[in-house]
Amino acid sequence: MNPGDKLTALADLKNEAYDGDFEFTVGFANTGDSVQDVTKCSIWSASMRTTYCKTDNYPSLELPGGITWGSTAEDVVKAYGEPYDEPYRSDDLGYSVYDYQTDDFNCYLKLFIYDDGGVKEVSLQNYLN
Repeated sequence: MNPGDKLTALADLKNEAYDGDFEFTVGFANTGDSVQDVTKCSIWSASMRTTYCKTDNYPSLELPGGITWGSTAEDVVKAYGEPYDEPYRSDDLGYSVYDYQTDDFNCYLKLFIYDDGGVKEVSLQNYLN
């Protein structure tokens, strides 16, 4: 990767010990000043999703404030306050997206909260890299 390059969702990580439909992807950034192999680069984004899992056999998750898989919108607001913008709502698919960011706009957290199961997707991006 060239210096300053970022790749989003480059690596789809799998572990046979977990539900095959659990999704965990990471993005890489070259924060150095020379060309680097992607394996030598930093992780700048991560996304995890249980939405399509057929079992509850997936890695546990605990975010600051006690947010875990299945946390409700009320749990999220209690832990983090109101989201940055009005949550995006998909009535057809039965979920809302709560967006949070740091005051300097360098870190972003996106939580997909489903009517029938709470938090099922988490995305984190760190633009400080």
